[in-house]
Amino acid sequence: DDFINWYRIAGLTTSSISYNINVSGPVTRQVKALIATGCSTDTTGSVTLTLDINPTKPIVGYYLGTDTLTCSQIATAYQWFLNNNLIPGATNKIHVATVNGTYTVQVTNNASCQSISDGYVHSLVGLENIFANTLLWVYPNPTNTGLVTIQWQGLTVNKATIYVTDLLGKIVLQNNINVQSSDDTNIDLSQQNGGLYFITITANGQSITRKVSFLK
Repeated sequence: DDFINWYRIAGLTTSSISYNINVSGPVTRQVKALIATGCSTDTTGSVTLTLDINPTKPIVGYYLGTDTLTCSQIATAYQWFLNNNLIPGATNKIHVATVNGTYTVQVTNNASCQSISDGYVHSLVGLENIFANTLLWVYPNPTNTGLVTIQWQGLTVNKATIYVTDLLGKIVLQNNINVQSSDDTNIDLSQQNGGLYFITITANGQSITRKVSFLK
């Protein structure tokens, strides 16, 4: 039915009546009022209403072993909060945490409807940096073939894990490496889509990250 009927019952003193409408998606409906006066009923003209829905609740993710947080949703606008307090200027899809605490992100769609994530407790900031004296190179960068060499110097751990993630934080490649037996390794992005990727070496809960651009 394209019409939603609002009724004013004789004897009521208010000219406003609430009507709850359940929708599963954006929808346009017309509204008309039937006004009862004694034994007769008058019908007003119709008014068209457009009903929008809130965006899906976002999820706060993070790049492994880093302080970089990311929002799972593509939205018109973003706002990050720390311990329920608005973070001034934190209005991008990605936010770099600077202190420990509970982070949430609010997203807004093109209809100005909003949803906010559950809290994500971040506690990585402030750990002793085991990568403080590490040098890390990624080449060629950019790459046209997707074949990339990762070379390091100054790593003090024996074993580490390499993660390659896309802009949404999805892990596209993962390799375990023996740091002491070699100072480089190769990765192959040729089966991935072109774009920007993050290469992260993680050990003991900490990490070092570099970017690589794949011009496919």
